[in-house]
Amino acid sequence: AVAIALKLVPVFFPLVLLAERRGRDFIIVGCLSAVLVFVPFSWFVGMWAFGDFLECLHIRDGHYGIRDSWGFVGLDRCLRLGRGLPVESTRQTYWLSRSLNVVFALSCLVTCVVRCWRRRAVRRMDSSALLLLTVTMIVLPGGSVIYNSLFLVPVFLMRLTEEDGRGWKLMALEGVAWFMLFCPLQVPFSFSSVNIPLAAVAMLLLGAVGLAHHPAP
Repeated sequence: AVAIALKLVPVFFPLVLLAERRGRDFIIVGCLSAVLVFVPFSWFVGMWAFGDFLECLHIRDGHYGIRDSWGFVGLDRCLRLGRGLPVESTRQTYWLSRSLNVVFALSCLVTCVVRCWRRRAVRRMDSSALLLLTVTMIVLPGGSVIYNSLFLVPVFLMRLTEEDGRGWKLMALEGVAWFMLFCPLQVPFSFSSVNIPLAAVAMLLLGAVGLAHHPAP
């Protein structure tokens, strides 16, 4: 799970370099990422195998998409399991829950970009924008499992130390979300444990906190 998410880091997190006006590093990351993706195909079996790689991704998405841990998909699946329905029954409403996840993640991404643009005089991405970016990276691709919450640990540490004018209501809601995400509650819940649906809801709450909070420009 971590290996899959690591492949997505160069896709989403170069935005941090742009926000910090590190254009040269942004280009270097882009070039290195392209080399790491394409050179192995050319070196070993040829670029034609890249099509097979994309086909494997499609097959993987068909299997793991309904097993996504986060947001509306994760909540949909857990509710079905709690009712005694099989995992495959999630496909019946997958189009809806997945669409809601995409809209939610894109809202987080657009809000992050807009805030970074408005704060162009500040050469550092604030924790609120980084929270939105991390939520986007975990939720948007789909098929992301619960271990990818590890990518939220740096954001969590930043939120503990950064004074950004959050009101007590947002801080309380965010505290509940972090507790739901990182405190394992191994209560039997069908084929899993209750911390799975809690984590699915926690991701939505964290994104909502990031969307609702407006740092000073």
